[in-house]
This record gives sequence, C-alpha cells and structure tokens, in this order.
Amino acid sequence: MKFKPESRLRRWARRVNATLSVVVMLALFAQPQVRPDPNEPQQAFVQFLVLLALSAVMFIASQLLAPKPDIEDARPKGLGDFSFPTATEGRQIPVVWGTCPIKGPNVIWFGDLRVDEIEEEVKTGLFSSDDVVVGFQYYVGMDMAICYGPITSLRRVKIGTETALPFSSYAGSGAVGGAGLGINQPNLFGGEGKGGGVVGTLQFYDGVPTQSPDSYLQGVLGATNVPGYVDVCHAVWRQGLISESENIEPWEFEISRFPNQLGLTTSRHIVSTYDSNPACALYEILTDEIWALDMDPGDIDTASFVSAGNTLFTEGNGWSYVADRTTAAADLVKEILRQIDGMLYQDVGTGKFFLKLVRADYNPDLLAVYDESNVVAVENFSRAAWNQTQNSVEIQYSDRAKEYTQTSARAQDLANVRIQDGQQVLAQMTYPGIKTASTASALATRELRQLSYPLAKLKLTALRSAGALRPGDVIKFSWQRYGISNMILRVTQVALGDLDDSRVTIDCFEDIFAVGTALFNDAEPTNWTPIANLPAPANPEIVRDSPYWFILTDQVLQGSAGERMISFGARPNGLNVTYGLYTDTGPSSAYERVGSSPSFQPTGTLVNAYAENTADFDTTGFLIQSVVDPGNIIAAVQSDIQTYGRGLAMIQGATPAGDEIIAFQTFTNLGGGQYRVDDVRRGLLDTLPADHLASARIWFLTAGTGASSQRAFANTESVNAKLRTSTTTQDLDLASATAQAITFATRASRPIPPGNFQVNGSRYPTSIGAADAALTWAHRHRSDATIRFQATRASRRIRMSSTSSSSTTTWGDADPHGRPAHVGHLLGIARRRLGVVGQLHVPAYADQGRRRSKCWRLRGPRRARGPVHHRRTRSAQHHHPHVHCHAAVGEEPMSRRFPQWAERLLQVAISVGVALGGLVAWSHSTGAGAGIEAGRVLAIERRLDEHSSNADVHFSRADAERLARVEEGVNAVKESLTTLVRQGAK
Repeated sequence: MKFKPESRLRRWARRVNATLSVVVMLALFAQPQVRPDPNEPQQAFVQFLVLLALSAVMFIASQLLAPKPDIEDARPKGLGDFSFPTATEGRQIPVVWGTCPIKGPNVIWFGDLRVDEIEEEVKTGLFSSDDVVVGFQYYVGMDMAICYGPITSLRRVKIGTETALPFSSYAGSGAVGGAGLGINQPNLFGGEGKGGGVVGTLQFYDGVPTQSPDSYLQGVLGATNVPGYVDVCHAVWRQGLISESENIEPWEFEISRFPNQLGLTTSRHIVSTYDSNPACALYEILTDEIWALDMDPGDIDTASFVSAGNTLFTEGNGWSYVADRTTAAADLVKEILRQIDGMLYQDVGTGKFFLKLVRADYNPDLLAVYDESNVVAVENFSRAAWNQTQNSVEIQYSDRAKEYTQTSARAQDLANVRIQDGQQVLAQMTYPGIKTASTASALATRELRQLSYPLAKLKLTALRSAGALRPGDVIKFSWQRYGISNMILRVTQVALGDLDDSRVTIDCFEDIFAVGTALFNDAEPTNWTPIANLPAPANPEIVRDSPYWFILTDQVLQGSAGERMISFGARPNGLNVTYGLYTDTGPSSAYERVGSSPSFQPTGTLVNAYAENTADFDTTGFLIQSVVDPGNIIAAVQSDIQTYGRGLAMIQGATPAGDEIIAFQTFTNLGGGQYRVDDVRRGLLDTLPADHLASARIWFLTAGTGASSQRAFANTESVNAKLRTSTTTQDLDLASATAQAITFATRASRPIPPGNFQVNGSRYPTSIGAADAALTWAHRHRSDATIRFQATRASRRIRMSSTSSSSTTTWGDADPHGRPAHVGHLLGIARRRLGVVGQLHVPAYADQGRRRSKCWRLRGPRRARGPVHHRRTRSAQHHHPHVHCHAAVGEEPMSRRFPQWAERLLQVAISVGVALGGLVAWSHSTGAGAGIEAGRVLAIERRLDEHSSNADVHFSRADAERLARVEEGVNAVKESLTTLVRQGAK
C-alpha cells in the first residue's frame, strides 16, 4: 500500500488525539485508590459510563483523522507477455485418420488484445472503502491450425483438462466461410476472480479445397493479408475471453477424418463408427499429391485394395492415428501392414502394387504341391523349440473410451504355459493405430496364435514354374527326407534369379492356420520312461448353488428351470488335468455324474483383510498368496467382463451367504509368492460387497466352474457332492473323493438385490436425522445376460418428503412365478409433528441370501387419526398379488407441550433412536458380525408365498419373534430419549 502525504491539519489533530488519550488513561488508572462510599454506589457507575463514552469518542475521532491508504491498482499485461502453448514456425501439419485428439494445435496468429478490469471493494477505514482493480479479463484473437483437411467432423473441444464444447458430431462448412460455434463457459477453471472463464465464438473450418479467408481476420489484418488456408483444417477464436492470466491453457480438438479415395461403397471406409479403414489409409498414403507419395493411381491394383478393405470392415479392424511429425512413408505403411497382417508388393508381371491379407481364405485340397518333382533343394529348414515360444501377449494401445489413456489387452495360451512347466513368457507389442479394446483383444489373440507355436521356416530352390508365386500365396509342401507330408507354407518372398540361372528361390514359413494338418513320419525312438500318472483328490474344493447368470449364459442350459450346482477345485498336482462332478442322487443314493469342469480353478488366499466399504471399482485391490496355477489367472477388460463373464473370481466367505463374486482387470506378479489383484469390480451377479478376513480363499473362474449341466435340483433339496479328478489316463476312485453336503436355497429362482443402494447419496450414512430421505439404487435383473456393476449409475430414485405419508414401488424383478415384488420405503420424519415419530413397524421380513432384509415404516401414536395398514390386494390387470404398505398419520403439534428448541431436539433424538433401535434389533436377530451401520436405511422386497390364498399376510413364529425384538429395542431407546428431553425441557 502507498499512503498520501499527511497535511498539517491532520498532523495537529492526530497529536491532540494522542494527548487526550494519554490524559484519559492517566485519569482512569493513575488516580488514587480511594475506598468508595458504600452509600454512594451510583457515583462510581456514572463515572464509569462517562469514561467509557469518552473513550468511544476518542476512538471514533482517531479513525476519522487517521490517514487513508492509497492502494495501488493491478497493472494489465501486454500482448508480448502472453505465452501460447504451441506457436512454432515451420511445424509439420498433422494428418489424421479415424478419430483422434489433436493436442496443442499450432497457433499461427494471435493478437487483437482487449483488457477488462476486475474491481473489488476494499475497506480503507472504519467508515470508508474504495474500489480497487485486482485483476483483468483478457480477450484475444487466435488462429489455430489443426490438421490437413478435409476432415469429416469435429467431435469435441477441450481447453486444458476441461471440455469446453462437446458434440455428438459436427461438420464444418468451409465453403461458406466457416461455421461459428459459441463457447459459453464463464466458470471454466474457477470463473471470474479465480483465473478462469472462456467465452466467445470459435469459427471452424474443415479444410476443403474451396475454403475462404476468415472475415474476422480480414477485418483485423486486412482483406489482402489473410489466406484461405485451403486443404488445412483450422479454427479462429474471435477476440473471446480466454483467461485472467497471460498463461494460456492448451487447446485440444477431437477430429474425425475418414478418407475414401479408394471408393469403398456403403460407408465401408468407416469402421465401427470412429475408425478409418486401413486399406483406404494405405491408398491415400500412396497417392496423395500434397503430403504423401503422389503415386499414379494407375500403378495400383485397386481391386486388391477394395477386397482387403471389405474384409477389414467385416473384421472391425479400424485405424485411428495422427501423423504429427516427419515420418517416412515406408515406416507408416509397415505399421498399417503390421496391424492388418498384410503384405504389399509389386507384381513383376503387371508392375502394379497389390495388397494381400494373411487369412485362412484358401482350400488346402486346391493348393499347388511342391515336392521332389519341382523343388531342387531345401535350405535353412528350422523349427524353434517350445522354450523359444511365447505364451502371453500384451498389446499396448490408447483407449478412446478412457480418454485416450495408455492401456493394454492380454491373451494367454494355457497349453503352452503347461508345456513350459508353468513359466510365463510375455511378448509386449504396441499398436498406435488401435483405439478400442475389442480390436486390441482380437490382435492379441492373433499374435499369440503365431508366437505360441514353433512354426517351421525354410527356403526352397524350385524350378522356373515357381516364378508365378507371389508374397502371401499358400502352397502345399512334401519332402520325404525330412518326413514331411502336406505341410502348408505361406510365401513371404520370391527371387526370380537371373538370366544365367533359371531357378527360383522361395522364402516361406509354416502357415499358422493349417497347423495340425501336416504329418511327421518316422520319428526316432526316445529313451523316455513314463512316470506314475495317478490322480489325487482336489485340495481344497467347495460346491455352491449356482447363481442364475451361469445357467442363463450356459450354451447347454440356456436359462433352463431348476437349481444348479457349481464347484471349485484346486489342482492337486501337475498330472491332474480335469474333474467330474458327482452327486448321490442316483438309484439307492449311488453317486452319478451330473457335470464336469474343463480345468481346475486357480486359487489363493488373501494376505490382508478386505473391507466391505471399498469403492465399487477398487483400483487398489488386494494381495494374495499361496496361489495354485497362477499362470491360468487372466485379467479381462471391462467389455469382456460384462459380455462374456471373463475375469471373474469368488472370494469365499465363512458361510455361503458371505461369498462375493468379483471381477478384476489387472493381475500382477509381485515376486516372493505374492500377487496383486486390482481394478476390482465388487458385488457382481447376485452377491453384494462383504467383509473378508485375512487368509480368506479366492477362486478364479478363468477356466469356468464345474457345473451340474446334466441335472437340475429342486428347491431346498439336500445332496452330497464329490469332485472326481482325472489324469490323462486314469480317474480317481470315488471312494477317495471327499463328500460335501449342500442344501439348495432357491438361489437361481430368487430375485437378486439391487446395486449401488444409497441413502441421500451415501452408501454408509451414519444418520439421516429428520431430513427428507432420497433413496437411489441401480437396477439389476436376474435375467440380464450382461453383468451389471455395483458402480452403475442409479437408475431408480424415490424422494420421500417429510410430509408424505406413504410410498410403494416395484424393486427388483419378478419371482419365478411371474409375480412382481413390491417394497415399502422409509417415511420421512415430518417437522414438528410428533405423530410421525412413532414406533417402528416391520410388516415384512425375508431372507434374501446373505443379508436379511426389512421393510421399514413409521407409524403414529394410537391417537392418530388414521391407523397403519398392511394389506394384500390383487392387481386388476395382471391378477398378481402385491404387497402394499401405506399409512395415515396424525399431525399433533409438539409445540403444545414443549418449547420449539426442545421440540426439535426430541425429533433428532427419536430419529437417532429409531436407527439405533433398528441396529439393536438387527444384531439380536442375525447374530454377531451381521449388524449394519447405525442409521443405515434398508428397504427390502418380500416374495409372497406361492400357495398362500388368504387375504392377510401371515408370518411364521420366527418372524413374529423378530418383530417383537425390533419393537422392544426401538421402544426402549425412544422411551429413554424422550425422558431425557423432558428433563432438559423442565
């Protein structure tokens, strides 16, 4: 701050004020201590008031006479102070294929600066203030070059990390001078006074050959000084609000460009909505005359490119890539060929370039045969050993669904892992043109197929007739000396030799699509002695009743009726390869085979406890140890989890009710026998998140489960089950297998609980007090073939007003007899009404799997005008029984008996008491460890008894006892709290 020079009058007043202050202080504290006359107390009080008033007057006078600060205003920045993210002369113009973000487009012009002041009122004294300039809003013009055009659409504009302008799709129109896009984001990056705000017009040009100059730039720079930038996509920011700082955040444009100079029909140049056809991209690189090779289209065999493009469209193999730096065309062509597994060669007969895809598109019986009759010599025949192969492939790519973050897709050959004694050999590859998980998974599988098998490689010297072969062709090869018959080979290169030598040299390798068709004869004998191949019981092993999803998605069962069994068994040793599932349901209780498992289930134990209240998508996960078959544990991407059920696992609870089915997207070997399972999706299918102790067992469903596909079981049926293991030669004696008892509890028939249940936006609220209650949950249906995650956005919502008396809604799905289940919801506690703060009533109570469930309702006292009803009616339209919960509640004002503050305190106390009472009753009815957080609201459906025909709903004796314990607990807490508040009110 800067102060103005002090005048003589102010200096004199200040000195007088200081002198008076000293005199008054001396009068107050330096006077002799005289004992006051007890008969004159009023004199001392009056003296005190006079001195107090005098002090106040002097304080006010000092504030009025004090010099006021002269606060200096902030100074604006000039255009030269601004730093733009990318403003580089000579920078390469990017080329885009498919849909990609252009981060940091080149700023080819900026200027036309305008500055607006931001003022703030500042106190300069007790009775004064002043307006001070504390900052500035900067308006500037920019021209940003994005990429070569013409583009197909602009999909989004981001500034920094924030989306400033989202689109479903927008096509710019350069022919009419550009299209204006309004950006109105005044609160971006914090808004006014906090450095943020972006408001203005973005003029967008898509880079057509007839593009006109921008009219705004012509007005600023002159009509003759602005080019049209033909064939260049660019955007002009027309002196809009850009920042409150001279540091400009980088802009990002998400662009779609789908070239089709190849002329593919029916939009086949666009693959899976967002990607370009790789064949079209290859053709453009070869022929474009501005930035590419500028080849004559007549030198290209267009028919081969069109055929390949149609195949790639059908496969969904799309290309999305940004070439934003100087790159050799040959390198770019090789990258596309690597992704599509193709060959580009020049035909020696026609001189044209051909595109050939490596596919299983041939008939082995029609292939040309090469043997001793037309092959002169076989050179460099080699075949890799199994320990030189890879059994795991990881494809790294940027995922468009995850904001183009780097991620990976993996594939694994379990048979190869077993051949290499459980050792994992990983091959990592990067594909910059892939932007979707489905394409990455398909390429991982393709690459694994080639890398996991020891393919033969060789060079043939053949007669001149072999000169007709071209790269990518397939031949059939036999060579008696090597014991090879009908081996399918893929040609990679053909050398025609010279005039003096008519022989043709052919480089080729064994075609992966035909592996298994070749015969190898006359194998030399070995000295290997077979080892004992005896089966052993699975250890550990468990059986469970099956969730309905496994029955629904099974190719054999396809959602058939009845309960089914699933089993989990750990491999006892390396010799055991599979097991069968047996139950004592045969004649005379004999064990019969009811299903099987193609493989054993990998398993391990938790290193630490795993809490229930983690995030539904837990990126931290947990550690496991003592893992059996870790090489068979394969993580999955989100789409594969939901669609195919890959990457599933089950954490085993102390009882079947405590089991939790999860999915995982990452599995990492940490060394030392420990592994990390993270990116966990919790509470899947018909399970809910649960607490799991350290050393709890986890089963991985990578290879599926042992399911009773050959037999269905009845509800409540009790059986004994055994897992009969098998080696390649023998089966375990059933007497040596351990019997496990199981009682089916209608798991496949019951409705499944909803997901992501929240009260007022919280999964675990400690209390909701007397406020309105908003209940939300994500719908999950037992007949869904797609797995729904707990973290799915809430699709159901009930808003309970504090003045509402009742509410019913359908929640969950129909029971196995087609009748919808209804549920009542918590009634809000009305403000200042004792009538609705009544006792807790439980009209329904049912065991829904792991958790017991209640339908909570609050009813008024006996003197309320309307009683609480619980009735059972029949729908007139569908004739299905329903459960309805409704209440008519009295409204007796509490203010007749208590003051307002006591009334409010009583409401809060009773609401907390209801919650605590429910907790006490719950703990008594379900046992230790089954309690819930205080105040957590649970609303549950009750499935009606199939054979009940009475008008009223009846409860069992156990249900009645539970109801009594609930009401006793709540009444006791309510009575104690009410007594406490009454005493306080007195």
